[in-house]
Amino acid sequence: MAKKIVITHAFGPDNRGDHELLEKLIKIIYKKYGNETQISIFSSFPEKSEEVFDNPKIKFYKSFISLAGKEKSILNLIKLFLLAIGLLVYYFLGIKWFIPKNTKLKLATINNADFIFYCPGGYLYSNKQSYYANIFNGFLLRKSKAIIYFSPMSIGPFYSDFDKSLTKKLIRNKDIVFARESYTYNLCKDLEIKNIYLTTDLAWYESKYEKFNQDLKWENKFVITIIDWDYNDLGNQEFYKKRYISEIIQCCTRLFKISGQKVVLYNQVGTGKGETNDEKLIKRILNEIPEYVSFDYEELVPEVLKSRLHYCNGLIASRFHSALFAIQAECPFIALSYQPKAEYILKDLNLAEFSRKISEFDGVNTANKLIEISNNKNEYVKKIEKAKEYCAISIEKNFINKL
Repeated sequence: MAKKIVITHAFGPDNRGDHELLEKLIKIIYKKYGNETQISIFSSFPEKSEEVFDNPKIKFYKSFISLAGKEKSILNLIKLFLLAIGLLVYYFLGIKWFIPKNTKLKLATINNADFIFYCPGGYLYSNKQSYYANIFNGFLLRKSKAIIYFSPMSIGPFYSDFDKSLTKKLIRNKDIVFARESYTYNLCKDLEIKNIYLTTDLAWYESKYEKFNQDLKWENKFVITIIDWDYNDLGNQEFYKKRYISEIIQCCTRLFKISGQKVVLYNQVGTGKGETNDEKLIKRILNEIPEYVSFDYEELVPEVLKSRLHYCNGLIASRFHSALFAIQAECPFIALSYQPKAEYILKDLNLAEFSRKISEFDGVNTANKLIEISNNKNEYVKKIEKAKEYCAISIEKNFINKL
């Protein structure tokens, strides 16, 4: 009989990194359980996910509680609040009278699942409302008898004991956590989580077999992905945001003067319509130094993005998965680490030399380092080939074989 599998906490195609991870997890599920496996996915943007994946065998549902996109309007927040009350009544009393019919269908889908997978890349850390929405959706899964696999993901940092305690309560003894870096693994050990395996990011799955199309739009250019980070752990948010913009501008200026070509700013999260905070920040930088930068606003699936990176001179990766895409595409890069997940994945792969803390990096020095790596690409490729080999073994041994 075909297995019924539910994947929860997916975001949607507008985040290229999350999209890549979901795609790789689906491949692994079909390989492990067969092509007749019934897959249901809970996503923040189910309609767009359904359109992009274009697989009639996969059912997409809206996440129970989502704060993504237009969900933050006053009317939708009121609706979400009422839905949350109904779901709390269900969770504690088992009564479904106060929840809509489509929500009952979602609950039935979860309760009938053979296995449940937290979407890889799902990120449990103290990020205010989003963390509590994530946790709320996670606790609803506990009503199911199915084992929950926390697919290779990052957990922490937590800025309060309450958040740490909630996360510990979320994970049952029979559930399994796959840590994609050593920071998460050690934190889970401290939380006394019973079943924990150290692996790596699923973006690496089958990456050593990837071929790249000849997409030359970024040929011989430098590329930067931009992030509008909140710097919650550092206190003076406005100072660090201004500092980041200033250093990025200096970095772009230096790269332009060396290459003679405008630096490409790319929105790894967004649609190019200027709706996301990353895109707004890109336009701000574009307005300040239009002579040094350009904005590529195309919605690129990961395969196309990696093909373009393969032919560019190098990448400054403010967004975490753009660094992993660069490694897969053999594109010289410097990652700007904004959370332990970025820092520790590279550290675990012996690639720490390609990482800088986002709150401390120097734009000119970072540009110079990227130019140096680009001019010595053969040495760079040797280092990342070892990382690719390690990741392929780790995913097979410490994730797929443990399912």
